[in-house]
Amino acid sequence: MERRTFIKGIAAGSGLLLASTATFTSIARADDDEPVHHLENRANPSTLEKKHVPVLEAPSTVKKGEWFTVNVKVGYLIEHPSKENHWIENIELRIDQWKLAETEYEVGALSAPWAEFKIRLNHDAVLKARAECNIHGTWESDPVQIKVT
Repeated sequence: MERRTFIKGIAAGSGLLLASTATFTSIARADDDEPVHHLENRANPSTLEKKHVPVLEAPSTVKKGEWFTVNVKVGYLIEHPSKENHWIENIELRIDQWKLAETEYEVGALSAPWAEFKIRLNHDAVLKARAECNIHGTWESDPVQIKVT
């Protein structure tokens, strides 16, 4: 766990993260050694799914190379109940298996479980968000297709 925490500390920025997808060489490959939870049944989500599945909001069409905003909130139907002993450790924005941007939260749930990223794309992409709960593990959003014009 120490290695993972160290790597996350190096990769994380403070506050707003900016990234370009001109090439994948500038994007960190994500460490996918832990299981990832998804929304299994949209018609009947579990209590954990309602509070932990991230929701990614982004425009469906963007202009090539222009910055745009992507918002991620944690909690598919109910905002994650951040408390002193139960909080979101980080939120990642991803393209396929590549981590595009990440924000981390301090221990103790002093930050709201949502993030805003400013990014730009040079080609069509499918974005996903991941959120890591200190108790319930890693959760992934539904994919969002972005068309670049």
